[in-house]
Amino acid sequence: MDCTAVFDRVLVPWERVFLYGEQEYCAALFRNTNAFSHSMHQFLTKNWVKAEFVLGVATLMTQAIGIADQLHVQRLLGEILHAALTMRAFIRAAEADAGPGPGGVWAPDTETLLTARSFFPEVYPRLVEILQILGSSGLANIPSEASVSAPELAEDIARFYQGATIGGKERIRLFRLAWDIACSSFAGRQVLYERFFAGDFYRNVATHYVNVDKRPYTDLVEEFFAREPATLPT
Repeated sequence: MDCTAVFDRVLVPWERVFLYGEQEYCAALFRNTNAFSHSMHQFLTKNWVKAEFVLGVATLMTQAIGIADQLHVQRLLGEILHAALTMRAFIRAAEADAGPGPGGVWAPDTETLLTARSFFPEVYPRLVEILQILGSSGLANIPSEASVSAPELAEDIARFYQGATIGGKERIRLFRLAWDIACSSFAGRQVLYERFFAGDFYRNVATHYVNVDKRPYTDLVEEFFAREPATLPT
């Protein structure tokens, strides 16, 4: 987990040291290699699977409480689906447009990954919000594990917490998982984590635009202006 570690007079064996006093090599790690592209591919794949997992939880939750056939619910579920499929499309496009980099090591397309890097921090808080909307008050009233395991409460759990398609214990387990994703302190940390894990996404979007070659796009407009006007029939 992310943390702060303080090392006070710690012995590091020299055989474990890779760079010492070589600032230029450290600075060139991301600039002269594809390490950054490979690291983006890794954590964006995680984001893709994360969006799919949220979709699975949301789908099961709406089925459990019998609202999956309602149009406004399907609209919200479709929003999660589109987020997952967009992440999938980013990853597959980056892989399809991969090419050799320094040293001949094949690397995914950086421009596509940079776009995906800025997309997910904006969409993930919305996915969590949709879980909260779909779960509604059901997320605020979840018995503890001790209550569910108590033999004297088994009949009440089965009767009062049953869903439209699953039993009481199964519904509690599902909603507890949704709570962990959308409402718990861990969930709040995850939203904060995804917002800023890849850096300030406002600055990332702006930096991407500043650094990208805009000529292919402006050339489209210039070529349009260069066309001869059509001659109207007299």
